[in-house]
Amino acid sequence: MKNCVKAIVILACAVPCVGMAGTWSKRPVIAPVQSDPTGYIFAYGGANSGLTVDGNEPVFPSNEIVDIDGGYIAGGGAGTYSQWLGGSRFEIEGLWAHNDIGRIRSDILDGRGFINFGFRGQITARALMVNFMKEIPIHNGIVGYVGAGVGGAETNINIAEPFEPQGFARGFSETDLALAYQFIAGIDIPLSERMAIFFQYKALGLGETEYQFLDFNIDPYFTHNVVFGARLSF
Repeated sequence: MKNCVKAIVILACAVPCVGMAGTWSKRPVIAPVQSDPTGYIFAYGGANSGLTVDGNEPVFPSNEIVDIDGGYIAGGGAGTYSQWLGGSRFEIEGLWAHNDIGRIRSDILDGRGFINFGFRGQITARALMVNFMKEIPIHNGIVGYVGAGVGGAETNINIAEPFEPQGFARGFSETDLALAYQFIAGIDIPLSERMAIFFQYKALGLGETEYQFLDFNIDPYFTHNVVFGARLSF
């Protein structure tokens, strides 16, 4: 009986020692793990294409053609990563776009065709967008994505030089609000676990804008934008 008790005591003492020896000889079973990022901030800049936009003047029934030169775009925002649809993003974006206006051609004074009003001006848009993007893993951390966004924009048209022929107003600056929407395609290239650069194409659309000067309206239009930026995850 005494031998049995001694054996039990020896075994009871031996088991913790073995466990401690195993613990000392190995790394902790549960090692600290750095959590995956859940959010990010980003900023970008780039250029957009020129285009020709239709317009009209209801007061003096006529059709206009507005020639908009190429310009530039800049923006930034914040977002969150999601596992929805196998990897996606939701974000809020603010952007600013600027283009010069080359000319406006109108048939208001000549029913036989369009005449050119000679002036220079600018058109700018400041928009706040809510975007959704679906991620598409490519290789070694490089991620592509496609998505869309919708929001509102404040547009401003500023005419810097007088119209021709003489007798028309010598310039004006007006602002209007419009629906804004965009389609996005891009690619992220990682620089580290938290930092990436990206290249992105944005088809940015603006709804019809109305300006009180001669009740001048500009029809909805798209600009094609190519941007380069950086994204910091946290």
